[in-house]
Amino acid sequence: MTLSENSSGKDARKSVFVRQATGLVKEAGLFDIFQFNAVSATGVAIISGSALLLPLMTYGNGIWEAITIGFALSLFVNVVYYVLSTTIPRSGGDYVYISRLLHPSLGVLSAGLTGIFGTLVLAATFGASVWVTSGLVPLLSAVGQANLASSLSSTTSLTIAGILTTLFFGVLLVFGGNRVYYRLNNLLYAVAVLGILAATVSFLVVGHVQFLNLFNNYASTYNTSATDIINTANSLGYTQPSSGIWSVLVASALLFTSFYWMTQSSYLGGEIRNSKKNQFWGMIGAAFFWYVLTLVSVYGLYVVVGPDLISHASFLSYFHPSSWKIPVVSFFALYGNIAANNVIVQILVSLAFIFGYITVTAWSYMIFSRAVFALSFDRLFPTSLSDINDRFHTPVKAFIVFGILTVIFLALLTFPSTAVTIYTYGVGLNVVYMISFILASISLVALPYRYRSLFDSSSPIKSRIGGVPAVSIIGAISIVLLLFYEYVFITNSTYFGVTNNFLEVMAGFIVFFLVLYFVIKEIRKRQGVQVELAYREIPPE
Repeated sequence: MTLSENSSGKDARKSVFVRQATGLVKEAGLFDIFQFNAVSATGVAIISGSALLLPLMTYGNGIWEAITIGFALSLFVNVVYYVLSTTIPRSGGDYVYISRLLHPSLGVLSAGLTGIFGTLVLAATFGASVWVTSGLVPLLSAVGQANLASSLSSTTSLTIAGILTTLFFGVLLVFGGNRVYYRLNNLLYAVAVLGILAATVSFLVVGHVQFLNLFNNYASTYNTSATDIINTANSLGYTQPSSGIWSVLVASALLFTSFYWMTQSSYLGGEIRNSKKNQFWGMIGAAFFWYVLTLVSVYGLYVVVGPDLISHASFLSYFHPSSWKIPVVSFFALYGNIAANNVIVQILVSLAFIFGYITVTAWSYMIFSRAVFALSFDRLFPTSLSDINDRFHTPVKAFIVFGILTVIFLALLTFPSTAVTIYTYGVGLNVVYMISFILASISLVALPYRYRSLFDSSSPIKSRIGGVPAVSIIGAISIVLLLFYEYVFITNSTYFGVTNNFLEVMAGFIVFFLVLYFVIKEIRKRQGVQVELAYREIPPE
């Protein structure tokens, strides 16, 4: 499909792209995409993050207002990606849209910041080992295995867990293909949802008074209690957060930058059956499902644990960890296991966080491989990385590269000097991703004007408001919201971890990836390849 009337059609495609067909096949259905986007947003992290941070940022009704506002505003970003992924249904995500609708260098920037480096950081710092600290450790602690829980939290144990996790999913994808991956991912995240529901039911059944008794009995093992936690937090300067509009808006940033992740099935655009229907329900439907689940589960948690205990406990564990005597971060899994007071339910609750986080590693394989595949198919990266396995129709070489790089990243995390850079990038990752989302939103604004024929023939939303294409209005609103939340993140480092050091690291990566395109373009030109021709066309299916 050409974007320009001057494109040379089939002959140009044959010479510009690696081949005339990607080799990828449409095998992802609705439930596959629904669950894939649940992992994209790490649905369990929305709930656990809300349980830990929201009580520090706002109070009372401000909690529900922040969740609702963050969800509602994120839908503008989700619609941006829905329209782009169905108008240009190709694998490669942001890179494909931005490079064609804006400029190739901006596409490379987006792919480099998020699809490549971002996924490596997420896999190494989040998916590969957080399942241990957020799922397994709380379970062991709840059943009286505090010493084992403590030992599994060591750097060595987490590194080993990360390497084993990376190897497991690498082998699964290389030798099992997409179909096996989707089945496993669907199952694991279904269990995660059941675990969240089990914890929510436990909260509602046990009630506030009984929960406090159970909590004090559990906390006595660590020589503390609900009263002790509240008194200690007060002595260290705890003050009740405001429920005013600005506090609610700042808190809503946590949810806005969670629900907008339910867009990452865009990276699989060329591999989704019935794209218009499945991408809609996979992006918009999944976000709505997790909004309702978050609202219900956090409500149960907040009411039963009690606003005083949960806010004071979060204050200690977040701001004064040395005064937090319980060897588990104050969050949903800890409270859920205590409320359950039943080993079987405790296992199910913990599995929600084990499966909810461990699946991020496989998700990272998928995103990284499609970003690298798209760059290789356009001849920017070595063309061998666009090779597709004949049996499973997957970019196996890209999988292998990701596995090797993730293990290297995990090893680098054991060295303080390199760990600082990786963790610095990881903590502020949403600021990085918002850059890509802004570029994608600008792409949508430009779509009806730059490529009207493509818009008229393929966009799922063609209506106009006052003569202006509705998609351009949606894109413009998305840009404003993303810029606002970028500001919130940068000016509230206490909660979002955006430091001057992070901004310097990010600026360095931005310059690197912007320059990278022009360097590769010049190298390819000397090899007789005009890579810029690829961006006059949508890649073949």
